[in-house]
Amino acid sequence: MNALEEKPVPIFNYEQTVNELGMKVIFKYTEIPCSQIKLNLEYQRCIDNTRLKKISDSIKKYGYWPQEVIIINNKYEVIDGQHRFVAAKQNGINIIPVSIVSFPCKENEAKFFTLKNNYNTSLKNIDYWHAAHIAKHPLANILYSLNYDDDSLLKDMIALKGTNTEHSKFSTAQCMLMISQIGLNLGDRWNKQTDERITQKAKETAYIAIKQNINLFCKWFYDCFSSKKRDNPIPYRDKSFRSIVTFYRLLKKQNFLITGLTGYRTIINKIQQYTFTNDFVKTDQIGQIMALVNHFNKNKRHKVIYTV
Repeated sequence: MNALEEKPVPIFNYEQTVNELGMKVIFKYTEIPCSQIKLNLEYQRCIDNTRLKKISDSIKKYGYWPQEVIIINNKYEVIDGQHRFVAAKQNGINIIPVSIVSFPCKENEAKFFTLKNNYNTSLKNIDYWHAAHIAKHPLANILYSLNYDDDSLLKDMIALKGTNTEHSKFSTAQCMLMISQIGLNLGDRWNKQTDERITQKAKETAYIAIKQNINLFCKWFYDCFSSKKRDNPIPYRDKSFRSIVTFYRLLKKQNFLITGLTGYRTIINKIQQYTFTNDFVKTDQIGQIMALVNHFNKNKRHKVIYTV
């Protein structure tokens, strides 16, 4: 009798092997009826129709997907493999092979979800940070706190999973850029490689200080470009937004945002005169920064210096 022919092992019989996440492998491999399996929408990513079709076509061609089994928790909720699960159901497969795991807490399960899904296929930022928030990731906690803090200028302005607002919504990627470059005063924009270093910095920095720095940037940004996305669409695009953040840090570093040196209102008026065109969007980040710098320096006695 091979593994696929084995009868499901009762939930209370498990191997007590525990890894660094506290995950217990209940049994390594068994078959479960699709009707008993559920999609946990609390932190699952949205179904990617292109990916779903690819797996569904693979099932039609080979009879099943040539990948690893689906991972579910002890409530029979899918942790990894929701596309495979949905594709199997669409193709009339009623029983599928699964590995069932349990965790000591929801936070560890969410952390495993982010690690496992990022290993196979990259999560969208909005899905990654929602799961990371459940897992109590320090940067994710800051992200969510800024969105719900009455004293934060980002309140109700961040695009979070399951939220909706009439105001402009900054993407989670843009907010991570703000937190790392503005809030934590780090030059690197957030990415998975720098996450550990930035996370450590976040733990060492008081939340109130991060919020104050973010608020200073948001006030400047809203004064320059409005708080409504439809009024100034281009600066809100991820590529252009990175250049705006770099330009702001350049102004701040060289004391151009200190009232009295050049005048805060003068700076706002100057930036508001800049016309963002499609050509600006197509330019690389350095080109965008240089365009903003050159515009700002025109006819000015005190000039911003930017070196690549």
